[in-house]
Amino acid sequence: MLLGVYQKTHDRKWLEESLPAIESYYRFWTQEPHLTPSTGLSRYFDLGDGPAPEVVSAERDPSGPSP
Repeated sequence: MLLGVYQKTHDRKWLEESLPAIESYYRFWTQEPHLTPSTGLSRYFDLGDGPAPEVVSAERDPSGPSP
């Protein structure tokens, strides 16, 4: 994606300024808990506590939380 932007704009300064974010994002997905050592593949891993907000909201009806 970044290469596509650079090919359109030829903005080398933007590309150089983007490098720290690119490296940070790469490290995020290529280290545990996102990296699965047995397969070498990255995966989504929820770092939060409790159910995801979209699950909680799906359990509500128009009058409020489900019993």
